[in-house]
Amino acid sequence: MSIKAKSVSGIGWLSFANSANQATTLIVFIILARHLTLEQFGLVMLAVLINNVFTIVFKEGIIDLLIRNDDQVDGDIRPTAFWLLLMLAALCVAIQSGVIAPFVDHFFSADTSVYLAAMAPIIVLNAMSVVNLANARKKFNFKISALRNFINGLLTGIVAIVMALLGYGAWSLIISRVAGAIGSAVILWYEEPYRPRLAFNVRDARRIVSYSAPILQFRLLSYLSGRMPEFLLAAFAGPAALAIYRVGGRLIEAVNSLLLDSIANVLVTTFAKLRERDTIEPYVRVTSALLAILVPIYIGCGAIAPQLTHVLYGGKWAESSIVLTLLSFQIVPALLKVIAITLFKTHDRTSKLRMLGVRDIILSVLFALTATTGSPSIVAAAVVIGAFLTCTFYLSASQKSFGISGSWVVKGGFPYCVASLAMFAIVYPLAGFLLSHLPPLVAAMVAASAGAFIYTALILVFFRKQSLDLLNELLFLVPSRFKKLFVKHEAVSAQDERF
Repeated sequence: MSIKAKSVSGIGWLSFANSANQATTLIVFIILARHLTLEQFGLVMLAVLINNVFTIVFKEGIIDLLIRNDDQVDGDIRPTAFWLLLMLAALCVAIQSGVIAPFVDHFFSADTSVYLAAMAPIIVLNAMSVVNLANARKKFNFKISALRNFINGLLTGIVAIVMALLGYGAWSLIISRVAGAIGSAVILWYEEPYRPRLAFNVRDARRIVSYSAPILQFRLLSYLSGRMPEFLLAAFAGPAALAIYRVGGRLIEAVNSLLLDSIANVLVTTFAKLRERDTIEPYVRVTSALLAILVPIYIGCGAIAPQLTHVLYGGKWAESSIVLTLLSFQIVPALLKVIAITLFKTHDRTSKLRMLGVRDIILSVLFALTATTGSPSIVAAAVVIGAFLTCTFYLSASQKSFGISGSWVVKGGFPYCVASLAMFAIVYPLAGFLLSHLPPLVAAMVAASAGAFIYTALILVFFRKQSLDLLNELLFLVPSRFKKLFVKHEAVSAQDERF
């Protein structure tokens, strides 16, 4: 199987598993949003956001080096990596429980620090699973990653729903996250077993830190810059404003986890197999294809945001629909950043990522100061504007480092962005009209179907050649019997053009 086919297969497996994971966690989120007050919901979300700061430490950096490392040539660095991760996990738990928790208690509620203490095991479990996960991804065995994500979502969902229905409220989310982390760790340990030796090589440790520290710093800066509006909303406007913003952005996060995270995980392995001079063409082609698929999905969610919010969360969260609509426009800069970051990580440009992360957080803080207004929708608008501005930094850095022209990216994605915006302009008022005549769920389904039809019609009518070229690029995914129909249609179209 070619790298291209393995990459798409990996995206498929991870997307399938993440869809189950996100479905269950979204159900839990919806149940809690319906049963808790805005302030209660905001406090538990604040605890989750803080815990995520420490869990992302183990998602990137060291794992990327383990994937790239050739054990036969470069030596086996896995034992050193394992013990280094365990020490890092202990440090993270100490900071979360001993430094952050008392600070949060002083400004908000004692409940938040208790939530943080209960989620500490998640940090340790993540650290102990990194080497196992890297081994699986290194072999393109994304089925294990998919199974891990599936079990995580299943356990999280079952435990949370049962506890929520029994009246445990916010604790149902906290305990379920710990249960999901235990389940996903056990799956990795069983399916991709690894027993670390009692060995620690200082030279390997320096190499690991040298490579992963810039990535880790970048990842933390990116997370903090992305979450800064939420932290500032909680500080200036209280937990209720944070809850409104979180509910508005939750659906976008679910789609991000389903699509963007899966794509990023697979592209790390894919680009690592390519020589640097061979990355330009794949970069442009991947970017165009993903923009064509993802932009209409996100913009479509934004177009029917009032209906989705009403159906999922209820009338008390109506203000969150504006946040969802605005945040849906983040997809273009978010996707371009994900692909650029993958290139930098896989070709030893990690120091560049650190500088980009610093710019990210500075600009994010400036725009996040709109949180002082106490309006979640104003913050959402500022976040989108900031995302487009920071995206230009990544495009410029990609051009300087790899010779990838921003104009190539714009040219490849322009048709699909224009078609998506046109679709939004038609569907948003249409959905509002339908909502006044139909039940919210029916209105959302009709508007979504209309949006899919409008987008497809626009790209086939106004950008036909580019769309057919893209379809031909992805033709290897289509069953053979459908390929024949497409080839026949293409031949007929070419004959018509000659006449």
